[in-house]
Amino acid sequence: MIRTFTDKSELPDKKEGETLKLNLTVAETKILEKAGIAFREDGVYSEDEALDLLDQVRDAEISVAQFPSGKERILFERYAAIGDKIFEQIPEG
Repeated sequence: MIRTFTDKSELPDKKEGETLKLNLTVAETKILEKAGIAFREDGVYSEDEALDLLDQVRDAEISVAQFPSGKERILFERYAAIGDKIFEQIPEG
């Protein structure tokens, strides 16, 4: 079931300024860096920032998805794994 909210007062309570810590390995952060995706050293993000980061990783994943072999396939698999890892760390809201 999908619920749509017509008024902000109907939205579930969320504490302003809540942050979460995303945990990635050094190797994973280097892969992102090579793709031009910045990952904060402390890994602390708001939920919106974490979702934006996830979008960037998914965009990188899609950009190499058209190449089914070689280096691009390896990058695709790495981006997919990193994206999945980030997604798992974002609380459902």
